[in-house]
Amino acid sequence: MEVWNESDLTSVSQPSDEVLDDVRARVSPEPHLSRQEGEPVLQRLEYRYVQAMVGEKVYVVDRVVTKPGRAREFVDAYVTEYVPGGRTRRMTLDRILVSPPIWWADEPNTITITWVVDGVDAWWDMTRRGRPDPELGRWWSRMDPMILDRTRSMAAAAEDVDGVCDV
Repeated sequence: MEVWNESDLTSVSQPSDEVLDDVRARVSPEPHLSRQEGEPVLQRLEYRYVQAMVGEKVYVVDRVVTKPGRAREFVDAYVTEYVPGGRTRRMTLDRILVSPPIWWADEPNTITITWVVDGVDAWWDMTRRGRPDPELGRWWSRMDPMILDRTRSMAAAAEDVDGVCDV
């Protein structure tokens, strides 16, 4: 394996030094960057630059099982009351799924809400902003009469897992 050294990076006129510093900070904790033998330096830099700028997506998946007949009411409250706060925590609402796809009056529904955050840094930022916020706990407490069960999990696309783990 060849090693990318500082002179390899500084010989590239684009992107700017500021962007290169940002890329160095994001892609490698070591003072050098690695590349596969035979891989052109510029090609590797462009790939890592794009990865650092675009980043991996982290999906935040909330699964809520509503009490019979309460699914529509819960979704309406979630969209009008919870979603705006999620956006302030750097979360982007991806979708809300209702399963089965019918508003049951006498059976539970499972609501799956998927948020996207732009990488590990944004996930930590979301977490730091949300955990100390007492309003979130109060909101979920107000929703308790509608909910049988709820869980939250995190996920990433299979091709992003290595990048998400490289913190």
